[in-house]
Amino acid sequence: MARKSRKNTEVTFAVKFEENNAEIIPSEKIYKTAIYARLSSEDISDGGAVENQILLVQKYIESKPYLKLWETFIDNGKTGTNFERGGFESLMDAAKSGKIDCIAVKDLSRFGRNYIETGNYLEEVFPFLGVRFISVNDNYDSYDLPRSNDNINSSNLTVILKNLINDIYARDISKKCRTALQIKQQRGEFIGNTAPYGYMKSPDNKNKITVDAETAPIVRDIFRWKSDGMSAPAIVGKLNAAGVLSPSNYLYSKGLLFHEKYAKKILWNASIVRKILANPAYIGHMAQGKKKSSFGSGRKEKCQTINKWIVVENTHEPIIEPAIFNAVRR
Repeated sequence: MARKSRKNTEVTFAVKFEENNAEIIPSEKIYKTAIYARLSSEDISDGGAVENQILLVQKYIESKPYLKLWETFIDNGKTGTNFERGGFESLMDAAKSGKIDCIAVKDLSRFGRNYIETGNYLEEVFPFLGVRFISVNDNYDSYDLPRSNDNINSSNLTVILKNLINDIYARDISKKCRTALQIKQQRGEFIGNTAPYGYMKSPDNKNKITVDAETAPIVRDIFRWKSDGMSAPAIVGKLNAAGVLSPSNYLYSKGLLFHEKYAKKILWNASIVRKILANPAYIGHMAQGKKKSSFGSGRKEKCQTINKWIVVENTHEPIIEPAIFNAVRR
């Protein structure tokens, strides 16, 4: 991607002296600034709050007369190892359309932990779009960098090293998290974000599940209808006709899913019913590892075959009798 010339975006400068330290500030151009904040799922588990990031960057923007806060973009519970994030994509749409011309983050790790992609945005994409990039805690401002491509100063080298460190950290934490989660799975501890339909996380232990009195009867109905000979599409029709909330709509109604897309009516379908009928969780066996993913790779999850699932028997109260479950499976 070609680098956009900055000759047409020059502004005049004023020099402000405070305690013998000169600060160069633009006296004309006001930058329409967007805050970008991100928390990974690990950060959330450790009690992190995205509001703290936003507050820090807001204070920085307020201290600079040439920056005007325009909009805030957030990705909560998203890895920094790839850039397939809803908030980030909206941020880039705003930059490409010219709605903003400056992006400010708390630090480089919040922007991304992929060394190559992060470097590409800082060195190629943002200069091409004419977007200024500021990382507050790293004391990095792309406007202060040399205008010549041939110049590399200590600030450039610092950013390169920090991006590399962030990438290595993400890969290292991926290995550690993967090992820790596998140990929990093998012990029969629940590690999912939401419990299987018909269950809920125990209020006393997030790694245990307990029967949900509201949805367990629906699970029993599904198995009973199937054992009576009804097909999955017929069961779907019965549930939708009765106005039973689909699993995702139910979780949204309970405040366990947050995306607004789950606020819209989502009907039951045959795939949902078949997954319920095949899940050993309903006879008290914890079945996990159905999908394989890696925190540090940035690759999408892959479904695992049944023989690769991690199944631990008798970990929680069953909803369905084993004889009924086995008959339905056959």
